Order: sequence, then structure tokens, then C-alpha cells
Amino acid sequence: MVSPMDFPFDIDADPAASPSGETLAASALVVADEPGVRELFSRLFARDQDLSISTADSAETALAFVRDRRFDLLITDKNLPGMGGVELISAASKVRPTLEAIMITGFASAESVIAALAAGASDYLIKPFENLAVVRAKIRAALGRHSERARGAQAAQVIAQQATALLKQGKLVPDPIWDSLE
Repeated sequence: MVSPMDFPFDIDADPAASPSGETLAASALVVADEPGVRELFSRLFARDQDLSISTADSAETALAFVRDRRFDLLITDKNLPGMGGVELISAASKVRPTLEAIMITGFASAESVIAALAAGASDYLIKPFENLAVVRAKIRAALGRHSERARGAQAAQVIAQQATALLKQGKLVPDPIWDSLE
């Protein structure tokens, strides 16, 4: 079990400003039944003004949050009371298809990795977290994948609108437009 005393960093009461001044407004939901794990993620990203961390102590609570709010990333423990992390990722992905997900566990196995990836997780973290820089990098990579997917969906929507406009005018849609939609 992780306690706040185990964190290899201190958090100032006044978080430092983002060096670039940009606001990405990304949001992540951390689901773990261990308070220390939720606290670790909250503290690890407390200074990051471009990322908002929310936490839940159960999959059922997390799923209600996912239904009510937009999250870019779901970070969930595999073993939770009630609904497990694999089932949560699967259910949350049905509610929010573009949601990125990372599974965390203290009991890694090939079967659990395969189950997490099959449910929709894009990455896997093993507790205890030996290197918090790796944890941060994996979170940032997942948020990057989410942003790329969102940009791709927006581009596809614009192209589909152009194709629709051409069809409404009785014109043929050129092959390059169809190709880009595929």
C-alpha cells in the first residue's frame, strides 16, 4: 500500500505556472481503491495546469463520472471491489469511444495484459511505480494519442461535410475525398 509519505517529491501550496502558458484542458480519471494510489496521481500532476485529475474509489463511481463528464484518459486499477478495471475500461469505452485507458496493477500477468488491451487499454503500469518519470511519460503519451485521435475525427467530419455538400448539389464526390474518408 502506498502512503503519501512514500512520495519522492513535495507539492507547494501554490503550483508553478506552466512554462509555455498553454492550456490543453486535458482531464484524467484515476480509479483505485487504495487512497495512496489516488493521492500519488493527484500529487504527481498537481503542478500541471494543463491536466486536471479526478479520482474515484470504485469502478461504479467512476462509470457514473464518465457518463456525466468528459475525460480524455481513464487510469484504473485492475483489481477493484465489485466491477474490476478490465470491465470498467470496456464499459467506459462504450460510453466514451475516444477515451484513452491505462491499466495499473500490482499483480501483472500475460493474461491480465491481454485482457486489458482487449478491453481497450492502450498501456499498462505495474505497481509499485519504480520510476515516476516513466509513469508521467506514459500518461502524457496516452493524452497525445487521445489528441491525435480527436484531430483525426474532426478532420474526417469536415471531409464528410464536404462530401455531403457535393452530393446535395448533385455532384460527384472525387475519389481523393472518398479515399481520405477511408
